[in-house]
Amino acid sequence: MFGSKALSLMKESSRNTSDFLPPYNEQLVQEILEEMSTLFDENKRDAEFGEGNEDVMACIQVRHAALLWDKMCLLTYHHSRLQVIKEFRWQFGQDLPESIAINLSAEERTWFNKYSANLGLYMNRLNSGQGMDLTIGYKPPKSRFVKVRGVKDFGEHELDDGTVVVLNQGSTYFLPRSDCEKLIQQGVLEQID
Repeated sequence: MFGSKALSLMKESSRNTSDFLPPYNEQLVQEILEEMSTLFDENKRDAEFGEGNEDVMACIQVRHAALLWDKMCLLTYHHSRLQVIKEFRWQFGQDLPESIAINLSAEERTWFNKYSANLGLYMNRLNSGQGMDLTIGYKPPKSRFVKVRGVKDFGEHELDDGTVVVLNQGSTYFLPRSDCEKLIQQGVLEQID
């Protein structure tokens, strides 16, 4: 029955999440491509010899609809996987955990590497050529303030609202997240969970 394999692929695609990506189903994709090739060849044959026959033309239309269905399912499957892989780049950086990388096809790994390189080039061009890591804190924070501890003596630091805070090693502070992010990146402060 035409389309049933593509439907199975769609069901598998619905299990993709930003935490889990099942292994690439090479076998099912190949079976769908072979089905599409068979449908195309049958339509081509019938179009050459069945011209003017309404029954043959109806069969061609049904097979063509099945071809479009298979194509749509394959595109959706691959697009869904690439969206999850893109999300992994933002979560994990350039190096994917082995438990995720093992589930990617060779083409998906190549796509991931190119996407990662392009994102890196873009981030390096930001901030007047000094670069900016957009992957840090790309998920919205749960609160506006964060509890931090001084890693080293920094001295006076002026917050965005004009308040001056003396940052000392070992001291604990409850500060606006926007004022702390750069200091955390520089190793002056560390976030306390």
